[in-house]
Amino acid sequence: MIKDILEVLEAKSVKAFEKAKQQLSTKEIENTRLRRALDYYKMNWNDVLHPGILAIACEAVGGNEEQSILMQVPMLFLSAAADLHDDILDESQMKNGKLTVAGKYGTEVALLVGDQMLFKAMKALYTSSKTIVAERMDSIISAIDEAFVEVGEAHTVEMGFKEKPASNPKNYFRLLERKSAILEAHTRIGALVGDGDEREIENLTRYGRILGTLMTIRDEFIDLFEPKELADRLKNGCLPLPMIYAYQNPLVKKKVMAILSKPEISKKDADIVVDLVFEDRHVKRLRDEMAELSTKALELTTGLYKRKNLELAVNALLDDL
Repeated sequence: MIKDILEVLEAKSVKAFEKAKQQLSTKEIENTRLRRALDYYKMNWNDVLHPGILAIACEAVGGNEEQSILMQVPMLFLSAAADLHDDILDESQMKNGKLTVAGKYGTEVALLVGDQMLFKAMKALYTSSKTIVAERMDSIISAIDEAFVEVGEAHTVEMGFKEKPASNPKNYFRLLERKSAILEAHTRIGALVGDGDEREIENLTRYGRILGTLMTIRDEFIDLFEPKELADRLKNGCLPLPMIYAYQNPLVKKKVMAILSKPEISKKDADIVVDLVFEDRHVKRLRDEMAELSTKALELTTGLYKRKNLELAVNALLDDL
């Protein structure tokens, strides 16, 4: 199911990516290091999630491809800026098996590349504002503002975990919900630009928050399967959510900590940790909570013009968990 929704999101993002990459010309940049860093990001830029979700939200209320692209392009630039800045905050040297811009060119250059993305986003938003009805554009700008403020606050809280790791699963769950504000903004914007009515806009806004929460929780589970990622998270003082849930069981916590205290975590060690965590009753409750959230998300799609892809996105997130 994950493969199916990824194919949908990619198909819905192709034209927006073409436009965004055309606008991201580096010919006018004289500094070789900055130009190469921008070209490197552009070459590896493959965020189909955000533009794809915006498109299927737009279509769900009767919107079309042209309407989607109006906001897909500026939101691609904004999401890219956030991605680059997050890598700096998280000290991420690698992502998806490749060096990040920060890892390859340094944090200062990564910051400047992120700034370039912000400037491109401002220009693209201005261009789109000439086509979108003023009232709707005001709502779109408000959605962007509120989302990035909330996510910024969430990252500030998360940074504190480096000094005092999160131990309360409810608090960390709430943090992940807040980080989902960006995806919520995309579904809201999709509904706005697709000329949805008030009920459709609000339902898709709530749907986006739930979908984003489910995605971030799924990512937390996936990190358990990656020894290097798990080691990095331990180093940064930020345990994956399922592990925080499992640590409510003193016996599981003792066994897991004994494994994680090793100088190097092997694939076999990681597999044992996964088994211990997945079998814990607290983690089973977390999976039940995810199922309840997915049910709520699906209910919010009732009565929409097109809901198939929205349903596929939700159902795919529980696959293999």
